[in-house]
This record gives sequence, structure tokens and C-alpha cells, in this order.
Amino acid sequence: MSTINNQNCPLCNNPAKYEIFHDPYCKHFTCPSCVEFCIDAHSEHYLKTVPKEFLSKLSARTKETKSNHMFVMREPNASEMKAQPKPMLTMIAETISIT
Repeated sequence: MSTINNQNCPLCNNPAKYEIFHDPYCKHFTCPSCVEFCIDAHSEHYLKTVPKEFLSKLSARTKETKSNHMFVMREPNASEMKAQPKPMLTMIAETISIT
């Protein structure tokens, strides 16, 4: 069983809870405002550098996530980086099916 940890939400800064997932490694957040999402360490660090407006947009996307899906913020993988003419991707934000 996972340990539940307390931390302010990286999107809205409200008190939230998370547990660690290991495959893939990420924090699975539950937040009264942003509902539910997963974020890896790279993306969590990156979000500390972006404007509040961007965080608000990501928070809105978490609230739009349908059941049986998860909003995920993660570091781009090598093939995603190679696909860019000039590698500029710093974070992928996507909704994935969890069924």
C-alpha cells in the first residue's frame, strides 16, 4: 500500500495529497481544486518556472478529464525530442486512458 503525502498542488498551490506511482515513476495528486493528475519530477520542477496563466490552463485541463482517463504531465521521451526540428519540448501534458 502506498503512503499518502501532503504537499501543495503544483498547479493551484492549494493543499493536496499525493502518492508515488512506480511504473512509470510519478506523483499521483488528488486536489480539491484540480481533481486528479500525475506528474513526473522533471515536469514538477519545470512548472516552477512558468507563468500562473499557464498553470491555470493546466488546472482547467485536469478538471476536463473524463472518467477512466488520467491527465499526465511528463518529460518528453527521446523519440519525441528527435521529432522536433530544434528540440524545444520541455513537458508533455496529455490525457491517457487508464482502462
